[in-house]
Amino acid sequence: KNPFTQHMLDLFLDERTADVAFEVQSQAGSGQKSEIFHAHTMVLKACAKGSMFDSLCDDKIKSSPVNVSDMDPRVFRHMLHYVYGGHISSSEWKDHAKDVLESADKYGLKHLKIEAEAWHVEHLKIRLNNVIDTLIYAESNNCFLLKEAAIDFIVTNADEVLASDSFKTIPEFKSITQDILSSVAKNIRARKKGNKDNIKSDRTNLLSINDLRAELYAKEEDFDGSREMLIARLK
Repeated sequence: KNPFTQHMLDLFLDERTADVAFEVQSQAGSGQKSEIFHAHTMVLKACAKGSMFDSLCDDKIKSSPVNVSDMDPRVFRHMLHYVYGGHISSSEWKDHAKDVLESADKYGLKHLKIEAEAWHVEHLKIRLNNVIDTLIYAESNNCFLLKEAAIDFIVTNADEVLASDSFKTIPEFKSITQDILSSVAKNIRARKKGNKDNIKSDRTNLLSINDLRAELYAKEEDFDGSREMLIARLK
């Protein structure tokens, strides 16, 4: 096993070698005690390149802690630990998956956001009473896997969902309508028994978000984005 991973983790929160600090408080003015997290500019710029962590590590602010408000310190700790090569346990995912998802999206930690979204989708029980709220949340936060799960539920339970009060109040998102129609078309194509060449040419259109991401990851391509974006990258 390559010891470098452990060496990186040994640097996590090492105040002695750190050259930047973050003061994190879940809500400004709440009276809750803030927590200080020490980090290393080189690690954040190399391992979180292009993220908000990268931009916060500016020479002008190294002399004083960077203020981070409106974030639970426990969530910030998970994000920082991830940047240093750490993992989030199942119990911690259970408690913080949605918060980590939102914070990772805000900070531009794409891989962590996708991992948090996958965990959230796997353990979320989508029902008639929460499917529309789930769909709106997914649309607003660019959670394409979660959006697909909600749309699949709507397509599978169309009669019940269409008759529900919550469906009547759904905002008119053009992309939601397009994705619902795409899901219906995908199900129809999957049930068809026709020309094998047509089935082969439509293969990517039948793949789930998870499958599309897996194929792009194997090709070392960008695997974040909407269904249409992922399919376009595979063609």
